[in-house]
Amino acid sequence: MLRGRILKRGLAIAAVFAATLLLGRTPVMAADSVTATIPVSQTYSEKNKIPSDLNRTFKYLFKAEDSSNPMPSESTNGSYSFSLSSTASKKLTITYTNTGVYKYTLKQSIPDKKISRMTYDDRIYNITVSVKKSGSGLVTEIYINENGTSYKTDSAKFENSYNGKKSSSGSSSSSSSSSSGTSSYASSGTGTTDSGVLGDREAPDTVEDSGVLGDREGPNTGDSARPAFWIAIMAASALAMVFILLGLKKRRI
Repeated sequence: MLRGRILKRGLAIAAVFAATLLLGRTPVMAADSVTATIPVSQTYSEKNKIPSDLNRTFKYLFKAEDSSNPMPSESTNGSYSFSLSSTASKKLTITYTNTGVYKYTLKQSIPDKKISRMTYDDRIYNITVSVKKSGSGLVTEIYINENGTSYKTDSAKFENSYNGKKSSSGSSSSSSSSSSGTSSYASSGTGTTDSGVLGDREAPDTVEDSGVLGDREGPNTGDSARPAFWIAIMAASALAMVFILLGLKKRRI
């Protein structure tokens, strides 16, 4: 009877110790999505005589390098079209569920029949969104490069203008407005977005497999336990058994 009590007590100690270690290492489920925000701004100005029916709306095309890349809602086959009127801004939001490097281009859709005296901004932006894994889930880094440069700007900016004819009286009237793009990279969903200023850095071509970023596959479940952890539990159990055997031996003596 006494031997049975000692055995039960030792097993109970080992079980409590193992449970304590497990509770301290309970994995946290990683966030499975993150939303990146790409700021776009348009500045429009005009001067001199302005026609009453002047069209001040301009169209833009946001296109994925790979048609399978995540895109804003209402996209079709890897392309997204939108319009901006006068001086305005817009935020393109894209939700990602997998790690990887996603590339896009953004440009103004200049009409074949241009409005006379209208100047259109023909800049092309190369946009790269790098999605990585972190301890809390997925995070993104956004690179907005003008015409293939390596500089990371805070937004994709376009400038259009209209220069009308001077009035017959010799006087001219002008109106102009400007808009500065937003420098925030908002994050929504369950993940986060890295808004740090990277300066003169090139956008990555691939996500490096460093054990933290993972590959193009979806995020893991957060089970990052190391083999040493299980070895510690086994050692604790063995130690408890040694105490049990020593107790039994003393009882026999």
